[in-house]
Amino acid sequence: MKYQRSKTTTQTTLGNTFRHPTTLSYLPVKWESDTAMDKMRLPAIFLLIIFSVFPVVWFRYLPLIDYPRHLATLQIHQNFSSNIEVGRFYGFLWVFTPNLGLDLLATPLLPFLPAEAVGKIVLVFSLIIIYVGTILLDRELNPDNWGLSLFSGIFLYNSSFEWGFLNYVIGIGFAILGFWLWVRYRERVRGFWILAFTALGIVIGLMHFYALAIYAVCVAGYECSMLWDKLREERRFRLSGLAAPIRAAVTVIISILVLLGPASSGQGPLVWGRSWGPQTFWESIVKWKGEALASPIYFHQAFEKPLLVALLVVLVWALATRTLVLNRRMVIPLAVFAVLFIIMPAELWGTAFADYRLPSGVAFFAWASLGWGKKSRARIAALCLLLGLCLIVRVGSIWAAWRPAQPILAEYEPVLQRVPPGSRLLVIVDGSGWSNPPLVHAALPAAAGRGIFLSRQLTRDIKMSDYDYLLEIRNPQTDIPVGVSLQQVGHGRTFTLYRIDQGTAHRSSEPWTGAALERLRTFSPDPTIVVFPNGRESDAR
Repeated sequence: MKYQRSKTTTQTTLGNTFRHPTTLSYLPVKWESDTAMDKMRLPAIFLLIIFSVFPVVWFRYLPLIDYPRHLATLQIHQNFSSNIEVGRFYGFLWVFTPNLGLDLLATPLLPFLPAEAVGKIVLVFSLIIIYVGTILLDRELNPDNWGLSLFSGIFLYNSSFEWGFLNYVIGIGFAILGFWLWVRYRERVRGFWILAFTALGIVIGLMHFYALAIYAVCVAGYECSMLWDKLREERRFRLSGLAAPIRAAVTVIISILVLLGPASSGQGPLVWGRSWGPQTFWESIVKWKGEALASPIYFHQAFEKPLLVALLVVLVWALATRTLVLNRRMVIPLAVFAVLFIIMPAELWGTAFADYRLPSGVAFFAWASLGWGKKSRARIAALCLLLGLCLIVRVGSIWAAWRPAQPILAEYEPVLQRVPPGSRLLVIVDGSGWSNPPLVHAALPAAAGRGIFLSRQLTRDIKMSDYDYLLEIRNPQTDIPVGVSLQQVGHGRTFTLYRIDQGTAHRSSEPWTGAALERLRTFSPDPTIVVFPNGRESDAR
């Protein structure tokens, strides 16, 4: 393939004109067959996206840790006003908080489809906009050497996704699209478009505040790079060069200020490092940060460790040989993310995993920042083959992990049908309930859909005799109080359901009050869900 040295800053590709930082860089001369290759990319993109999201479409039960909580929220939102049993313990209330991604996207569909189908549609849509957004951003940043983003599916099943942080995942998709729009139309942002991009920033923040923060860093860092490039080229400072950065600052700062109050209202101390397990510097800080850095790929699934090592080797080789090159206008944003990751706490404003989520979101922006280098087509084709194999292994590891989880998760709903609506269900899970498949919230959708109050609270103020039923998941060590007897009414391969004989009589005579009631009210699957532990009529008095 031929290369020519050029100082031009504008090139045309795929029928579109892009602004691209190519000062004193090597540009590939377009071959006549490039147009045919471009036409082949659209079907390739379609097939790669379908292949990457296929596990989410195929499997009914998604073994994501927090996904059952989101699914329960959708069921409550759908049924609380029409189902008297669901409305007895739960209500839905819109709140202005920067953590509404699933609620905003799912609400228009809930009147027409079951909650389970709505959750699946929103999840698939979110993964698709992340994939498509990364490709669009790659094309905008690297118009003459784009294509690495075709393999973005490698990072879709990251740790944030596996933890079930759906609002954050949705927010990342909108942040990628928002940044692509800014890079593409930044020169046109005047008057009305300043308001439009401000509104876009607020929408991203409503999906999740951390996504807005990532978007803000990308826009600010990109504008700093553009300003620096202009200073280097023109050798003098002009006030006109500050126009776009100032407009960017206005749109971003207003968006953050609108949402900063609700975001910072969360209760909880700042915590650096992992808050559970051994509290040594190595375990709670160094190891925690290391796991977070690996989170775009690694989440304890089969083949993920070898995949992580293989991908690192491939990327180091590609960057060292300049088969891949980093767009220099993304150096500042990525450097800022590196600093933020080092100093960021693990718990911020009552939200856990603050630093842990960052790499899995930034990975897509970094991936779109890489373009093909000035190497032969044979070397680039070899790299594409290796990345294609990584994508196959990645999706295969998810398939291998999710398939055996299906019969395990399917057992909960039919057994919980034996619990009458209006009952109180105590769930006790041992430490293995967080492992594959995660079962810590597995009973929540079935319980919420039937109007069963579910809680894991068991303290000095909240006793086992205050509940009607007990669900033991895995093999927890449970102390049965004196005077309480358990009668087994159902079981599965990972749980046992018991009837607590004294539960109903004790509950009707002694409703929860005081600190116990307030503690139970906090056990809500979502900020938009209002919980009535004693029933709506009793708690409303």
